[in-house]
Amino acid sequence: MSGDLERLHRFITRVFALLMGRLDAIAGKETIRTVFRLVGESIGEQVEARLREKYGVNSWSLERFVELLARDVIAPVVGEDNVSFNISGEIAKVTFTVCPFEKLNFDITSKFYCTYTHGVIEEAARKALGDVNVEVESLRSEKADKCTFRVSKMK
Repeated sequence: MSGDLERLHRFITRVFALLMGRLDAIAGKETIRTVFRLVGESIGEQVEARLREKYGVNSWSLERFVELLARDVIAPVVGEDNVSFNISGEIAKVTFTVCPFEKLNFDITSKFYCTYTHGVIEEAARKALGDVNVEVESLRSEKADKCTFRVSKMK
């Protein structure tokens, strides 16, 4: 990153961190989590539409959805070596070992950002697959070494 870009990055990161602190003091953690969840859901809807168009998907399978979510959405943010997925029967898992917010030195223990990520994954999965269940298996914000989200179609 160039010097100017690094300074801009640090500036934006500091402003965002201050903003989050003030929002927490004024609105409280539950309100912030709700806002992050809603933003995540909006992004999730856009993610599914972008993947559908980019890859010419007419009908999603659980396998194809999770593969593209991991490779095309999560990997560019956390790095290819830090994301994986697996499918066992009708259950898919997406796992990543790096939290981009943690890398920016944000306090992730409040789970604001986890709520955002859950919203992205769940809404994208819902748009792609219909009735789904997306569950959190582990989170770095809870001192786990990775974040794992389990996706399954509802019967």
